[in-house]
Amino acid sequence: MEDIKKVYRHEKKYTISWTEFQIINGKLKYLLKRDENCPEEGYEVKSLYFDNPYNYAVGQKVEGIDTRHKYRIRVYNNDFSSIKLERKSKYNAMTNKESVYLTLDEVEKIMKDNIEFLKTKDKDLYHRFYYKLNHEQYAPKIIVKYSRIAYVYPVSNLRITFDYKIKKSHCVEKFLISANGYMEVFNPNEVIMEVKFNHVLPTFVRSAIQSPNVMASALSKYVAACFSN
Repeated sequence: MEDIKKVYRHEKKYTISWTEFQIINGKLKYLLKRDENCPEEGYEVKSLYFDNPYNYAVGQKVEGIDTRHKYRIRVYNNDFSSIKLERKSKYNAMTNKESVYLTLDEVEKIMKDNIEFLKTKDKDLYHRFYYKLNHEQYAPKIIVKYSRIAYVYPVSNLRITFDYKIKKSHCVEKFLISANGYMEVFNPNEVIMEVKFNHVLPTFVRSAIQSPNVMASALSKYVAACFSN
């Protein structure tokens, strides 16, 4: 049974226009601190998602299953000296993310279905990932990459991100290289705003991001990439 004692967080997603992003971003840069790893122009996130041949993870999201998980390998700014294996879990309206590190050599092994080394690692997430790969036929499915600007605030462990230039590729080999040929997932004018917090969203932040043009969205970037043309 899923351990619901883990730290699950509220996660709200919104689709906004580029103009609305500029307005909200203009407010938040005076109210919050940028994530320490986020430069003025933002940074690139690139994720390699895993699923089985029947798109089980996607199907769970589309069907609205209360408790579900998705696995991905993620890098920032194509820096393969720091690679993360992540499992993002959803429990009702709450989310939790676990992560461990992989080396470039280990990622290359996974891409070649050479996964036995995962059983020798010292964290449970490696072992769960091995089970998905070995017993549930999980394999690299799609790459999703985008630019991100992130803000943080200590109260309620608040984090607000803006993701734009969201693109995808079904050619999973591109994950290990810097390559072109990615396809747009959303309209280039659209930005995905995500608001994550532990307990209560501070009132001044709620006021800053409220607008008639801010539309709540339940669609994940991964699912959108799988279904977009």
